[in-house]
Amino acid sequence: MKESQIEPKLALEQINKNNKDVDRDALSVLINYKTKEYFIGDSVHRLRHLKLIRNYFLNAKIIINVHHRIDFAILQNNPYINQLAFKDLSLLKLSEYDLIITIGDDRNLFTELIKSYSSELREKTFKTGVFSLTRYLKIDEGENYILPLYKKLHDFIVDEENLSRLEKEIFILNEEKEWANQWFRMKGVKSNEKVIVIVDSTSLREKLLPLEVHFEIVRFFLENESHKILVFDESGIGKSFFYNEWLTDKFKHRLIFAEKLKFRQELTLLSSDYIKFIFGPCTGIMHCASAIHNVSVSKYGKAKEPPGIMVYAGEDITRNLNKYLWWHKSYWWGDDEVAKCCVLKYVGDKRKEIVWINPNIHGYLPCSEYSSMLLQNFIKAKF
Repeated sequence: MKESQIEPKLALEQINKNNKDVDRDALSVLINYKTKEYFIGDSVHRLRHLKLIRNYFLNAKIIINVHHRIDFAILQNNPYINQLAFKDLSLLKLSEYDLIITIGDDRNLFTELIKSYSSELREKTFKTGVFSLTRYLKIDEGENYILPLYKKLHDFIVDEENLSRLEKEIFILNEEKEWANQWFRMKGVKSNEKVIVIVDSTSLREKLLPLEVHFEIVRFFLENESHKILVFDESGIGKSFFYNEWLTDKFKHRLIFAEKLKFRQELTLLSSDYIKFIFGPCTGIMHCASAIHNVSVSKYGKAKEPPGIMVYAGEDITRNLNKYLWWHKSYWWGDDEVAKCCVLKYVGDKRKEIVWINPNIHGYLPCSEYSSMLLQNFIKAKF
């Protein structure tokens, strides 16, 4: 006869007892990262905290288990973890770890504990500490937070001095970067040419420029004959045909389309020495671009100049429909990162002006209000 599952209340009582014995001398730490709603930029922003978790558990083997292929791509070669996994929780031996930290869907982990470890929890042989950082990172705010917060780790993370050291980071190996350089050479990019990356897709159409403005900006970059344009066509929908419809034959030979690449390969292309400028909306791949070149700046300093990265943003019209969109743009884009985020606002006598975002700027306009001339003048002045 199959043994009945432990009551959730009793399971939590045992977990709370286990948690009293957990300290920063834990030798094995599993982080389970899974969110119900997925956005790339959110992940890049949240996963910055791995650096502080590593600093807290200096001697631990840290394993992070992710549930989205893009997180697996983002976290490859990350020095703050010892192992990266992409598995269903049922395939992991949860009782073998000193500590499990859940980030995201608490219920997912708690359900697995009750399903697979009821006997051990009832008999008090399950000794693993189990905590959550979901509430702190404001994930799935409408859900019930089931697992207890790890207060000591929480206090360490929210320390102002510790937080000030955080930045978005994605780590690209030298051999990956050389693959990217070779990829561009195979696409016909010469040593005297540079690549401008144009990001043209996002989760919401309202985050993009009007089509006419978008292609006027593409032409603006192509006026320099040493420039080529890179466009990601992740799903292979035929963006080349679309761009060729909008652009004259004069420019077609200077368009490069990255079709159906793996996400890690797209990230690697952004690290190439051929990249001069990355232009796009407030979206996940732009956060990734900044994270890649934040690491490059930390590594090389002023010895190697990073590409310009310009993010344009606007008022989130649907902010009342999506609980993640109410944050001010300055929450997502810091002053000290390589990417710079601009917004459009009225100044003085209703004149439109593009400005860099900061916490004091409010009432900015939607992306539909940008004009090509304003963007061109701003790029010329700032880069």
